[in-house]
Amino acid sequence: MPFKAKYTFDYETEPTPKERLRVGKECEKNLKLNVKKYKPICREILYTNNILMISITYEGTHINEAIAAPTV
Repeated sequence: MPFKAKYTFDYETEPTPKERLRVGKECEKNLKLNVKKYKPICREILYTNNILMISITYEGTHINEAIAAPTV
């Protein structure tokens, strides 16, 4: 069953594509540490209204099952 992780960051100015990629990789690195058998399905990076939002849909088993909730 797929899960979705969302991360949001405040930015005063629009981050460069290089900065977006760096932040996205840090988020994935965090997921890999907390999810057994991590397998990414879809990644989205969106910037609107001074907020950078990173959404990663993945399959796997979270170490702490109370944290993860399945997507509907």
